[in-house]
Amino acid sequence: MTFAGLWEENEELGIRSVTIITTAANDFMKPLHDRMPVLLKPEQYDLWLDHSAPYADAKELLKPYSGHSLAAHPVRRAMNSPAYDAPENIEPIEI
Repeated sequence: MTFAGLWEENEELGIRSVTIITTAANDFMKPLHDRMPVLLKPEQYDLWLDHSAPYADAKELLKPYSGHSLAAHPVRRAMNSPAYDAPENIEPIEI
């Protein structure tokens, strides 16, 4: 799974910034949230990474995902904190 994102580095300030591009939720995600990351298919990577590509072509990639099936399951509330990093965070839980 590959997210569309942007990054920038400001050497003068010593700052690197990264963002994940989101779009409207697809049918799978709508019950969970109204937005989702833009997921790229392998055949779209070159276009997304080509800084000389026409804006209109790259913009066409910013759509809700329509590829293979996605899956979701409940996880611990600790998953909401980036400070808590443990493998059990992604294990399914009973609710």
